[in-house]
Amino acid sequence: MPLPELVLGTAQWGWNVARDEAFRMLDLWLKAGHRNIDAATNYPINKNPVDFRAAEKILYEYVQAHGLHDLRITMKIGSLDNMRTPDINLAPSFILMMGDEYRRLFDENLHCLMLHWDNRDDETAIRGSLEALAVLQKEQGLQPGLSGIAHPDIYAAINADLGLSFDIQLKTTFYNQI
Repeated sequence: MPLPELVLGTAQWGWNVARDEAFRMLDLWLKAGHRNIDAATNYPINKNPVDFRAAEKILYEYVQAHGLHDLRITMKIGSLDNMRTPDINLAPSFILMMGDEYRRLFDENLHCLMLHWDNRDDETAIRGSLEALAVLQKEQGLQPGLSGIAHPDIYAAINADLGLSFDIQLKTTFYNQI
């Protein structure tokens, strides 16, 4: 059985990891042959609103500076701020807009668009979000993903109709419950 691929996280970039250090990390990461990078709109999670989306900006600057076209970037969307609030936007129109935006920014480097920190239990709203991911998969080839989902049972029931195959990110809370 092959080992899972390593993924470089960016949650500290723009907070405990300055831009230049993030660039050095990326240099070493790519030199070692890795291509998977995880980012989110709410990174860094330092509760400083000025830094909202700072990690994504650093990643974008690096990609542009190096003309990269062979990364596998996962972008997580949903959180409306980096204050660690439960406030999210996973409306279908927002998901489609962010898919277009991240495709524009990261081009073919964008691999996966992940729903992040969804605490909803509204089946109609969740269905709309999953249908938007299905559109992005069909139209742009984006891998759908889930991260920090509060009600995976609802997602699984709805996905029985859609048949999406997700990249799934497990949070430490999962390990604490085993």
